[in-house]
Amino acid sequence: MWFGTGGGVCWWDGRSFHRPGQESGSPNGAISYLFEDREGRLWVGGYGVLGFYDGAAFHDLVPEYRRRYGEVSSRFGECDGIAQDERGDMWFGFYQVVRYDGSRFYRYGEEEGLSAGRCTVCQAPDGELWIGTVEQLWRCDGQQFQPVPVEFKGPVRKIQQDREGRMWFCTVEYEYAEPTEPLADWGEVALPADLLLRLRRAAELYSVTEVEEYLQEVEQLGEASMKLSTHLRSLRQRHDMEAILAILGNARSA
Repeated sequence: MWFGTGGGVCWWDGRSFHRPGQESGSPNGAISYLFEDREGRLWVGGYGVLGFYDGAAFHDLVPEYRRRYGEVSSRFGECDGIAQDERGDMWFGFYQVVRYDGSRFYRYGEEEGLSAGRCTVCQAPDGELWIGTVEQLWRCDGQQFQPVPVEFKGPVRKIQQDREGRMWFCTVEYEYAEPTEPLADWGEVALPADLLLRLRRAAELYSVTEVEEYLQEVEQLGEASMKLSTHLRSLRQRHDMEAILAILGNARSA
């Protein structure tokens, strides 16, 4: 059994846990998705992590991605899905859909009609890909993206096919209320420099889990910080990381 953790991958042999050695080139970043392809390779996706194990070593594909697009931005944050199509191409759900044909990367986003935000991918029994986004479910034949007329409450976070060929969809449902009072001047709230840095990095990586963890630290710092934490949490529930980053950009470090 293989597991993705906050510090890389590990496996359980029935008696104890093991981690790949440094000589394997194993990534040490946070891993959010694992997938075994038809060749038996284990694909790994996470926060700025993308590659595969071939049984002996880890092959890091982030440098190849950088050569294609020049940078690894916040859109290359948490991986919510990995799938392999009938041609053997690999598909990844980050903050946009990414395809890898074995030699080159391709990105798909708003230009193809896909809504911005976290994406997940899964292959359906007929070979087509299902893609879940913040606002819509899509099908893709490898070339064209077609919206599926179904309404979900909240973003689609994961799609899974069971042994009977049925497709299962995991969604996130949340509610929020617009503030009825004028927003505070968050620039007057001072946060510890290291906490402010961690919060910014988590928001840049679109990591809602880490943002929530750090907000729990913020709300312990006093009444003003608690109000800031409550407001940032409402933005987190809406997956509005840009708004969180804008507020954190004005916050003072203590």
